Order: sequence, then C-alpha cells, then structure tokens
Amino acid sequence: MSVRSSRREGVGWAVPALVGAGLLVLPHYAAAGLPAPEDDGDQVNESASAGFAVLATGIGLLVSAWVVWSRRRRSARRAGPLPSRSADGPASAG
Repeated sequence: MSVRSSRREGVGWAVPALVGAGLLVLPHYAAAGLPAPEDDGDQVNESASAGFAVLATGIGLLVSAWVVWSRRRRSARRAGPLPSRSADGPASAG
C-alpha cells in the first residue's frame, strides 16, 4: 500500500466533519436579514422544519465523522507505530 493512499484514508473523516460543522451554522446565517413573517405564518413553520432538517443532517455528518475517526484511531493503535522514513536511508548526503 502506498503512503499517499494511506494518508487519504487517514483524513477521510475531515470532509464530513467540516460539512457537518458548516451545516450547523447555516440556518443561523440563512435566517439573518429575513423579513418579518406576514399573514398566517405558514412560511415560518416551513422554514423552521427546513432548518431542523439541515441541523439534523449536520449532526448526522458530525457523528459519522467521529465514528470514522475513532475507528481509524483505534485500528492505528492496534497496528502499532508507523514505520519511520529514516529506514530508507538518509535524505541527503551533505
């Protein structure tokens, strides 16, 4: 297995974590500057349910990222330390 593919697998939790964190703050910024509700307020109920759906998705992504991170961390502990790069020889002769 190449070093590059193992690095990519090692940070596979980062993208869902970043997207999940972004989704948690998205409803706050999306609601900023909206006009006051008019008429019967149905649009407020619809936007609230959409906001809860976005928050639930963000929380789900954060939980899945945490699960992937903890599994990788646990498997890395079982595998032992990574081989050092100095085993290939010195990087420079000077």
